[in-house]
Amino acid sequence: MARGLDLLHCFAPGDDLLGNRELARRLGLSPQTVVRLTYTLTQLGLLRRDAQGAGYRLGAGAVAIAHPMLAGLRVRSLARPAMLALSQQLGAAVSLGLRHQLGMVYVETAWRTDGRLLPPDTGAVMPMLATAIGRAWLASASAAERRTVLNQIRVHDPAAAQRFEGAAEQALAQLRRDGHCSSRDFRPEIEAVAVPFAQPVDAVRFVMNCGVLAPQPLPAARIRALGDALAGVVRALETALHA
Repeated sequence: MARGLDLLHCFAPGDDLLGNRELARRLGLSPQTVVRLTYTLTQLGLLRRDAQGAGYRLGAGAVAIAHPMLAGLRVRSLARPAMLALSQQLGAAVSLGLRHQLGMVYVETAWRTDGRLLPPDTGAVMPMLATAIGRAWLASASAAERRTVLNQIRVHDPAAAQRFEGAAEQALAQLRRDGHCSSRDFRPEIEAVAVPFAQPVDAVRFVMNCGVLAPQPLPAARIRALGDALAGVVRALETALHA
């Protein structure tokens, strides 16, 4: 099962088709093992074989697996109208995410804004250290949890750990000082601001972020305004969830 899930994780945005040889290379498995895995996953509807036999795409079953999880997140349905309103108010893309392994996965995204922004959609996984949403999660985590995740990043992604050394400590200081975390490191043309929920919801810690198109760094006052607006929505949602 673990190998099958690892194979599904090989597919990334921009991958049109992946053949057995490329999947074997990415996984570090023998071609024979990959052939067995792709056959089984195709039978289950999780992969779809290209008509010309050139490779595989993710199948509809991959979406079907995620639906019960998304539908079961009560914060998601509650947050959607507020996220749409905030997106329109700020001219920003607004997203809700939670930690997945060493990144942050979006479980809801809303935007009514400049089409050039093109924010990642639901299900996209964002890197932990480069993004405002990841930094806000780290800053809101317990010291032990933060240390564990950072150690795992050093092992599995040493380049990111080296490039963003000190980012978690800076995020912690910014969250304590300003009530939000910000970053332009993931997409330098976008100013991203994120606010974590103060308490877990159904044992999950969520973070909400927004991103605005900003070819030049925004003034500190504008970033604070984005953070304050975002924090207002998060606090209102927390009140509604615990009412």
